[in-house]
Amino acid sequence: MGVCLSHLSDPKYGYDLVVATTQASLNSDLADWLSQAVQPVSYICFVGKPGIVNGGMTQITLANLLSLTNGVNPFDIPDKTPWDDPRIVILSQANFVGGIKMQIGMPPGVTAKDLPVPIAVLGTSASSLTFNMYCSYLSIVQNTHAAQGGGQGPWNVFTQPSGTAWYVPTSVGIVRNQLDPSLNLPYFSNSRSLQKSAILIKLQFLNSFGGWFLEQYQYDMDSASMLGKPQFVPENSSALDMMKNCFVATYATNAKQQGTPFLLIRAVIATPKPSNLVVTVGEWAVSPYVNEAGSLVNVSTPVTTPAMESVSTLNYLCAVSGISQPNPAAFDWNWVEPANVDTETGVIALNRNLVANYILQELLPIAKKYCIKASFGCTAHYDGAVNYFWDLLPGQDPKIAAVTASGPDVITISWDPQNGPDEEADQLTTGVIQIQPLYTCDVNFNGTTITVTQHLRMFVYLRRDTTSKPLNVVDKTFVDTFGLVIDQTGKLQVSKLTSQPTDLSQEPDQNRTVEFFAPLENTFNDIKNRVVTYNFGPLQQLRSIPVNDLQYTLFPGGKCFTYKSVQFSANNDLVLYTTPYTPGSPT
Repeated sequence: MGVCLSHLSDPKYGYDLVVATTQASLNSDLADWLSQAVQPVSYICFVGKPGIVNGGMTQITLANLLSLTNGVNPFDIPDKTPWDDPRIVILSQANFVGGIKMQIGMPPGVTAKDLPVPIAVLGTSASSLTFNMYCSYLSIVQNTHAAQGGGQGPWNVFTQPSGTAWYVPTSVGIVRNQLDPSLNLPYFSNSRSLQKSAILIKLQFLNSFGGWFLEQYQYDMDSASMLGKPQFVPENSSALDMMKNCFVATYATNAKQQGTPFLLIRAVIATPKPSNLVVTVGEWAVSPYVNEAGSLVNVSTPVTTPAMESVSTLNYLCAVSGISQPNPAAFDWNWVEPANVDTETGVIALNRNLVANYILQELLPIAKKYCIKASFGCTAHYDGAVNYFWDLLPGQDPKIAAVTASGPDVITISWDPQNGPDEEADQLTTGVIQIQPLYTCDVNFNGTTITVTQHLRMFVYLRRDTTSKPLNVVDKTFVDTFGLVIDQTGKLQVSKLTSQPTDLSQEPDQNRTVEFFAPLENTFNDIKNRVVTYNFGPLQQLRSIPVNDLQYTLFPGGKCFTYKSVQFSANNDLVLYTTPYTPGSPT
């Protein structure tokens, strides 16, 4: 159920463009963020009400607690220290019931591949992504002695061991905000400075557009809510209550201050040029893995595997014109297959109708040159002479110029005016003339090729009394095939591969010894020679489909990207695999 089945023109989808990023790629960015995080160490302390067992907790700062305990720091006291230890006695007298020491980061002694669950799990909806919160340091202190109103309760310290990754599962949404176009953000400091520079260089392309601004899409940490309970603290304990009360909010605050990874940065252009490919509207959706039976598989499905989950994709569903599009729907195919998850991070797919329309607009000025209007007539004379008169006027609008509804033949252009004959008789002399132009142009998408087939025919029928002749004075076809390739800079190029001409034009008789036939032959030749001056020939080039524009306006994961490979799907969508752009490589 691979990307070869992409069918965005299906009415239940209808999106112009989809930017799909795998769960594996999102987690790669998050793992990098955790590993490189320079996050503050946070201390949260709780005091209870004097003499009341489990009488509620009030959150205070460590500095405030130290002022109450003459500097006794609860986070310096090891697990299972006796309740009558002088330090614990002082803390209990200050009604200290517990606290949390935490720092965002990759758990100690653990690599990304060793994490028990991914940092981000897409599930089925973009409005409720699972974000598993990991810490490089996490310790929860529980003073049961104070919590029990002075009883001989134990002093518990739950500390994340090295080599073990504790996590707190939460549900988050996606938030959109405007972004400083200078990208002066903590997230882009230090190791990501080159990433920032690469984006700024790309954005210089937009100066010719006039007004534009940046939007950022990130995990909405403000919306984070804990899912269930952490597995590393006991049920019905003050430690669990403390985690529920403050851990998620503290994690979210610290993450926002230092900057969380981007899901997408998008340049919004006020007045895009018609020839450019610029996203105007977008919304988010999740695509769970689709198995061979065509069924959706997600984290709640019993038969799911980590490999299946890893190729679930977060999709940015886009329109390139207008302000509305169909509601999100689950795709019937996978954008990336499990076997390719390590080499394919994401996909940009374009609706076949969108691609075809760009090509149609390019071909129309060429096609009009061969949409020829013919005017003609004849005059018969009693002495047996016939005079033929005619004129040709190219540059007409085609009768049909459309993107087809489905199938690999995506464009049809035609001019077929269906001219009837003109006839005149004078006594025993009869003359007839008919000129019937025909032009067609058809475009086919297949694999990595675009085939353009043009056909120009000029049918002429002449009659002088009982002598008549129908001729296709021009009958030429050119089949031009263009290949889609990704060049060394990671951009899409369209190059000419082959051209196959076919000439079935018919020549008038060359027997001019009989004066009677000469007017017919001369008229045939004159019409043919006129058409020849219109220079009907092979299509020399096809401009690149403007997908390269997206490299200057869309930044999945807050990174520049290049194209890795390209193909048309079985339903003729244009599918391009993307890879993050590494600063320092060709652009």
